[in-house]
Amino acid sequence: MSEKIALLVSVKETNLNYSDEATSGVDNMTNNLQYALINAFPNARMVQNKVTKQRVIESLEEAADNLSPGGFCLIYLHGHGDSIRQNDPQENETEDQVFICYDDYLRDDEIDRLLQRFDSSCRILTIADCCSSNTLVEWKNSEASYPQIIHLASANDHGYAYASPSGGFMTNQIVNIVFQWAYTNHTYQSFVEGLKHSMSLIGYPFFSKLNDQVTDEYLNKNLFT
Repeated sequence: MSEKIALLVSVKETNLNYSDEATSGVDNMTNNLQYALINAFPNARMVQNKVTKQRVIESLEEAADNLSPGGFCLIYLHGHGDSIRQNDPQENETEDQVFICYDDYLRDDEIDRLLQRFDSSCRILTIADCCSSNTLVEWKNSEASYPQIIHLASANDHGYAYASPSGGFMTNQIVNIVFQWAYTNHTYQSFVEGLKHSMSLIGYPFFSKLNDQVTDEYLNKNLFT
């Protein structure tokens, strides 16, 4: 069991109808993030190169099964995102937000179920640097069935995540904060506030939310602890 886990997923290429040119920089940007976090997470799990939906699911399941009660997990997703028609007739929603894998859509409902695998005492920080990412992570069921979740996103549903050929602007700002101001000087609260400020200065969208399970103790802990 581990007290801290980082799972960094970047999908550079897909067989679905999306442009690989638009995601050409996501692996390099994710590698930059991994390097920036090397002291906090020396054994970060990198998921890259023809990233199938099943690989992402299995990686999240493994993280949930191996995170100690009360532990912290960083879940980072970088690539294409979209909003598509809901395919489950039992769902009230008419559409899903999805993360685009190499071979298939990873739907918000599936991420929701995977998050419920974590012990309710665990703390999760999800970062989605992709289009339609605001409710890619959500909590539809009883709050008590989830861990403590802080979710950060670079786009509203149906919105665009802005990027350059080198990768997403939100991730670049995260890397800058970690390198230039040292994450050890941040709490989770100040990190979110600092990222919101830096994104507003360059004029790009940023969204943050937390579920009701999140405590003041979590928000005031040193970042990545």
